[in-house]
Amino acid sequence: MIKKIFFLARYNPNKLKQKIKELETDRFNLYRLLEAWTHDMNTPINAISAALSGLKNIKDSEDLIGVFEDIITGMRQLADLNDNIKEFSSKNPNHLKIELIEAGKWFTETVSLYKHLATARGINLTTAVAPIIPSIVRTDKLRVTRVLSNIISNAIRFTPQGRNIMTRLYVENKLLHIDILDEGSGIPNDKLFEIFEPYVRLNKMAPGCGLGLSIAKQDMNILGGEITVKSEIDKGSVFTFTIPNIMHQ
Repeated sequence: MIKKIFFLARYNPNKLKQKIKELETDRFNLYRLLEAWTHDMNTPINAISAALSGLKNIKDSEDLIGVFEDIITGMRQLADLNDNIKEFSSKNPNHLKIELIEAGKWFTETVSLYKHLATARGINLTTAVAPIIPSIVRTDKLRVTRVLSNIISNAIRFTPQGRNIMTRLYVENKLLHIDILDEGSGIPNDKLFEIFEPYVRLNKMAPGCGLGLSIAKQDMNILGGEITVKSEIDKGSVFTFTIPNIMHQ
């Protein structure tokens, strides 16, 4: 390898520069992969931990079944991450893994993953599904799950005890929409675009590395969807994103 580098440096410096650039790109992609992987794993792991902590408050078998269902959902999400990590580490970061998902079921199961976590923090997390929505959507499940998960996780992190977070799934202008409404501290108007940049943390004391919303924005761009936010200080925020029905990969 060293001999090859010296040969390129002496006889083909342009090719050496190209090789160095390729290695730098590979290193950056590896860093991005590890960063996203560790970030994504935190969500289901925290939710499973919250569900297990709730075992001490079990009153009947119905409560126990609910906890087990949340654990199974969390384990399934971890399995999805594991199955798709090869896709995410692809040299083509815009690659999509398209599959058919049951929209209503996927939505309620993903939100339910956070109910024990929200309850443990004294927050009421609710779900609403419109009566008329597409039963099946063709999209990248890993990406849309990551978007929804990151926004709910942020909402729980910044919503005070005793307040509410509402999630809803509906159709508008022939597109599937998801809203996440929280009663948190709100976001200043001059920060509404900045929050989608990597490593931006408005509250330095809060946990997290400032990647969630930037990853969500990136996923929406790749899917051809849109993510927007409206916010009022001391009243809360509304994050909305669309899920395009991808007909051609």
